[in-house]
Amino acid sequence: MIVAVLGASLISIMTHEVAHGYVALLNGDSTAKNMGRLSFNPRVHFNLAGMVLFLVAGIGWANPVPINPAAFRHVKRGILTVSLAGVAANLLLAVAFFGCIGLVLLIPAEAIVKSVVVEVIFQLLLNFFVFGTVINVALIAFNLLPIYPLDGFRVVECFAPQSGYARIMRKYGIYILIGIIVVGALLGRISRYLDPFGLYMDQILGFVQRLISAAWGVQWI
Repeated sequence: MIVAVLGASLISIMTHEVAHGYVALLNGDSTAKNMGRLSFNPRVHFNLAGMVLFLVAGIGWANPVPINPAAFRHVKRGILTVSLAGVAANLLLAVAFFGCIGLVLLIPAEAIVKSVVVEVIFQLLLNFFVFGTVINVALIAFNLLPIYPLDGFRVVECFAPQSGYARIMRKYGIYILIGIIVVGALLGRISRYLDPFGLYMDQILGFVQRLISAAWGVQWI
């Protein structure tokens, strides 16, 4: 199970970041490409703080892909499309993982039980695709929050860059985000009813679990 979670998490997070860089390139900014960030090498995306929070609270992040809006051919359109590129990539991955669950379930049951190796591989693949679906939907929900430096804030900033909210978020957003995650994780250990962020993510994950169960008959593992 740990292998499935880590594998699905790495693929999902790296795809999110590469999508930002690739769409920036399409808009005329080659910064990410020049810095080697259009890569699926985990080392170029590793972020220590994001990894620590992922291990502690289950939510983290990779190194943000460097973007230079001044290089965009159309600045506002570039910022908007680059901001939404990551969550769009996660949406496509979620759909792909969800479809793969059905493909795995097409394997005849008699072929699975005949071999321990086949049974282990089947369970690993099923866990990988189930967790991949859930993780990508959770990443979409998390990144659309309008808190700096998440993608949701970038969309808000695109339309209201000089607003008081945008100025406050640029200055304090990262501390607010870390505080919400850490405090939420600590409170969640006492009671999940004291953790609004945890409840928000629980609702998202619960929805995906019910969707998977209804469509494919897969119970959450």
